[in-house]
Amino acid sequence: MTKTILITGSTDGIGLLTAKNLAAQGHEVILHGRSAAKLEAAAAEVGGEARTFKADLSSLTETRALADAIRDKVERIDVLINNAGVYKVANPTLPNGQDVRFVVNTLAPYALTQTLLPIIPTGKPTQNAFVGLFNGGLRDECLNEYIFGNLAKARQITKS
Repeated sequence: MTKTILITGSTDGIGLLTAKNLAAQGHEVILHGRSAAKLEAAAAEVGGEARTFKADLSSLTETRALADAIRDKVERIDVLINNAGVYKVANPTLPNGQDVRFVVNTLAPYALTQTLLPIIPTGKPTQNAFVGLFNGGLRDECLNEYIFGNLAKARQITKS
């Protein structure tokens, strides 16, 4: 059965290799990356009808726009591979005070997944796990405030 598979961070490395292998197996592959030029090159390498979406996952506004664009153009996502990640960066602090590694590696995948849930089939049981933060636990309302930039409210929620 052919699946529609979205892979974030799929312009090089393990994401690109995964996309190539899945496309070769006949699946519909949707590529994500930060660079239009790299996305174009990756799509050519993957071949077939690979669709591309550009967004910088260090911006949660772009992450939300990415999810909205995908929901507008893609009927369903059977598999979501949150592969994009950041390890070493020259300046890890974003202008809003958030750590770019935490945003890209944790918040963006959560926000993307939550926003795409309406087009992810629910026929089979699934589980989403989020590692508890801030003194052993993080409630959804706190995470949502943090994701969308309301750091003061997120801190207030964690204290309650």
